[in-house]
Amino acid sequence: MNKNILKRYWEAYGGLKALFGSPYLYAAFILSAAMAPAWINNPWHEIVLSVMPNVLGFSLGGYALLVAIGDDRFRALISGEHEEGEPSPYMEVNAAFVHFIFMQLFSLMCALFSSAYYFKIDKTGWVTQKLENLNIPLEELVIAGNYIGYTIFIYALLTAIAATLAILRVSSWYDHMHTERIKAKKEANSSDSNNNS
Repeated sequence: MNKNILKRYWEAYGGLKALFGSPYLYAAFILSAAMAPAWINNPWHEIVLSVMPNVLGFSLGGYALLVAIGDDRFRALISGEHEEGEPSPYMEVNAAFVHFIFMQLFSLMCALFSSAYYFKIDKTGWVTQKLENLNIPLEELVIAGNYIGYTIFIYALLTAIAATLAILRVSSWYDHMHTERIKAKKEANSSDSNNNS
């Protein structure tokens, strides 16, 4: 229990294996490449700064909803670390949502950074000259940075699907447990009525 909270989140999320095994990450790379006109020579950070705060508000509301699903008995059933040290299903679902929120914040930070340093490439500027002296091609560097930043934004949006499915997963667990309770209650009432007759 003495683990750093970020380490707990990362382990519950699944670490690098989950990150690089995510179809959303690869879809983000493909979609970002397909949307090249939005970021190649344009201030893509404006899109992120206009979209992401609204998505972040939705995320925080969704996370509150996730934490409120079910009753104490249900939460006790799905929580608690396994003996092997594996995270519980409750922590895995929470970690998926936290990852979603972290990626949104990360994309906002990238957009703010891009906004602060956005400039049209000036062949006579001292930055360009310094980079050329170091044999670093500025245009390619800017394009690569734009692609990475925009990909993080798209990935943050796509993780909304994972977070939404996480809520659905927990809701379906609760629905299944409640259905089993109703069945057990009916069977108990049925056996009581048979015993009384």
